Amino acid sequence: MTDTDPDPLLFGRRSDAGSGWTIGHCGQKLTLDNLPPSKPRRWLPRLKADVVAAVNGGLLTVDEACDRYELSVQELACWTTAVATGGLKDLQIKRISSNRRNSR
Repeated sequence: MTDTDPDPLLFGRRSDAGSGWTIGHCGQKLTLDNLPPSKPRRWLPRLKADVVAAVNGGLLTVDEACDRYELSVQELACWTTAVATGGLKDLQIKRISSNRRNSR
């Protein structure tokens, strides 16, 4: 694990249930107000990791995240698996995903 990878012991966890925040990809406090924009110019690994942290920490449900970011459930699941298995390096785009919703 590198300095930029999420700490698996902290990532997406809240210290107090219902507190309205969780821990983001670099250990920062992540709230609904500082989530990534709904239509980022480019999906950087750190933005993907923060969306996963928001879902894992209960800030967003899977459906809310998919609607807000125009993702398929499969794409979000791939991001979640990538964070869990390889950290931020596994979130880098290797090819264009065919799982994206076409309703843009």
